[in-house]
Amino acid sequence: MLKINPLYFLAIALFVYSCTEKFYPEVDENVSVLVVDGKITDEIGSCEIRLFRTVKFTDDFSLKPERDAIVILHDDLGQNEILTEFDAGIYRSSSNKINGTIGISYWIEIQTIDGDKYESTPEKMNSPFEINSIYGDEQTFTNLKFTLMHEPDFRNSKTMYVLNRIVDIN
Repeated sequence: MLKINPLYFLAIALFVYSCTEKFYPEVDENVSVLVVDGKITDEIGSCEIRLFRTVKFTDDFSLKPERDAIVILHDDLGQNEILTEFDAGIYRSSSNKINGTIGISYWIEIQTIDGDKYESTPEKMNSPFEINSIYGDEQTFTNLKFTLMHEPDFRNSKTMYVLNRIVDIN
C-alpha cells in the first residue's frame, strides 16, 4: 500500500491558500499635490526649498515646479526671511538674514500663486554626528551611476551617498 506523508498535504494546502490577489487602487489622476523638499544647515546661505507638484502616474516623469510662491523661513528667535526664487520652483536665502544655528528651531510658511497656504511644524537643528563606517552590499555600478547622474545639487553642501542594504559590522 502506498503511504503518503501528511507533510505533503500541508505543503499543498499552504501553496493553494497562499496565492495573492493583485490590487489596483483607485487613483484620482486630476489631483496635484504640493511637494516640499528643503534643507537648512549651519553654513552661510545654505537654506534652499524646492517646491513642485505631483504629476499623473502615466505621464512621463518630470517635476512640475511650483513657481511664484511666497516662501518665508522663520526661527524661534522671532526672525523671518522671505526666500527668493532663483530657478523654477527653487527658493533660496538671498540676504543670509537667517543662518542655521544648532539648538534653534526653524519652520517655513508657503503661499502658492493660487492662494493656498501651508506651514510646517518647527524642527530643531541638532548637532551633527559622525558616521564611523558604512558597509553596502549588492549595489551595482548601474544603480550607482544612475543615482549620481540624477541627484540634484544643493549649493554650499557636502554630498554623501548611502547605498542600500546598510549593515552594522560591529
